[in-house]
Amino acid sequence: MRKFTKQKTLSFLSVLMAGSILITGCSSDKTAKKVETIGVVAEADAKVSKDFKKSVEEVLKVELPTSKEEIHSVVKSIVNDDSYLKNADNREKFLKLANQQITYLKTVDISPKTEAEKEIHHAFNNYIGYQKGIYKSLISYADEQDKFYMTTYATNKSMSEKYLKNLEETLDKYNVSIKK
Repeated sequence: MRKFTKQKTLSFLSVLMAGSILITGCSSDKTAKKVETIGVVAEADAKVSKDFKKSVEEVLKVELPTSKEEIHSVVKSIVNDDSYLKNADNREKFLKLANQQITYLKTVDISPKTEAEKEIHHAFNNYIGYQKGIYKSLISYADEQDKFYMTTYATNKSMSEKYLKNLEETLDKYNVSIKK
């Protein structure tokens, strides 16, 4: 059995402590670098490119009729029972506009790259899906004048509003301001 003198014990402890400090120092540097790297990646994932933002802005500029009454009056002026032929031009303009909106919404290509863009894209797609539904129900109502399509319109509109709120919350989460 080895005998430790006071000097040897202090010497051994100082080497042990120095090693511990050295090890701790190294590991904290590595940890700091890892944390820094994770921070950079997280920051990059939270960024939203100008092109992505512009694409979202363009689609949100699409105007929709706002109330059920407004839809009824628009459709009545287009497809009036006693003057259907008289309003055929207006009806055609309305259907053309609605179809243009659907076509436009289908062609919107937003390619999300970062995590923030992917989350915004998901919220955006939900919103756009219901926007398309609004126009499709309006076209069907104008064609068939079945009240069922007004119910479908109302459902699509309320879901669209819900998902617009969700989209706005997602944009706020990443400090993205959109010009409407």
